[in-house]
Amino acid sequence: MSIDSQPADDAFDVRPATADDGDELAALYANSPDTGDIGMAPRFKIDPYVAYTEIDPATDTHGIVAETRDGDLAGAGFVSFTDARVGGEIRPMAYLVGLAVHEEYRGRGLGKRLAAERVQYAEDHRGDDCVVFAQIQTGNEPSKAVAETWADGFPYQTVMVPMQPLDEAPRRDEYTVRPVTDAEHDTVVRETDEFYADAELYAPHTVDELRQRLAESPIGEPIADYFVVVSEGELVAGAGVINSHKLMWNKLETLPPELEDADELPPAFPESREIKPTGIADLWYAPGHEAAGEALIESIRAHPDVGNRIGIGIDPDGPVGRIVDTGGQTWDTYIAVRGLEDPMEETFVAPSI
Repeated sequence: MSIDSQPADDAFDVRPATADDGDELAALYANSPDTGDIGMAPRFKIDPYVAYTEIDPATDTHGIVAETRDGDLAGAGFVSFTDARVGGEIRPMAYLVGLAVHEEYRGRGLGKRLAAERVQYAEDHRGDDCVVFAQIQTGNEPSKAVAETWADGFPYQTVMVPMQPLDEAPRRDEYTVRPVTDAEHDTVVRETDEFYADAELYAPHTVDELRQRLAESPIGEPIADYFVVVSEGELVAGAGVINSHKLMWNKLETLPPELEDADELPPAFPESREIKPTGIADLWYAPGHEAAGEALIESIRAHPDVGNRIGIGIDPDGPVGRIVDTGGQTWDTYIAVRGLEDPMEETFVAPSI
């Protein structure tokens, strides 16, 4: 499939992002809220270039920026590389993230150009077999229109479930939740891969990657954790946790009129309109231990390190979707995909956080 990039205004130059772009990236993202049903703009506690490229030390991430003739950043986007199951086989995959176009320069084809540049970068570096995907918030018609220029379609939909922290987790005598030990790394990697063995967009893990994520951080303290659930001496559930609120937070800028005009915000949003996120990733549970998965989520929500909103991405038809109480509050997303001829409708999707 060719890319309909709709040439952007030639007042912009596109180049790779560098570590020198940090201050301008921070200003760009602050002035470029989403255009979906829920408009948010990220605010960074550290250099945004570092945040995007080092939040996951086991993933290779690169940025593209567009600047005006005066040298001001007008737009940016990042692309992360991994290998994942697509169409039932492991293939190279590129994930488009962090697209931002300054409000002053919207409507000039810049979003399409930044998407086309990242798709081309992905295929140049990972080959024509590389599958490219992006998650797009429901109601974000401009971003969906951009994706239609490069994607083959929108075969999957997932939801993000935002949850509030708990003062303490409900007592469950049959389960103990604790951090994973070094000796258990092999087990949790094996169990995770088995749990998601048929899931689309799942990136298989390695022990080295798990250890790298737990040990390395762009700040002076860990941002990643891994917790397990033990029952009668056996591991029966586990999940990774990313405390990205230590690197950045999201400012809630706009809401649909029915929410904006309500007497109070729904539970998905703090009254401060400052969303400080923690993500739960790749949760698994042993057969018959759905309650262990529930106990794990409750324990993470009660952990003192989490932000003011804990998010877990789910396919509602998948095994994790069956144990997550959405509370009627979800952020729905389309998944745009390029390079997948025959989507697998009979399986579930392992969404990225």
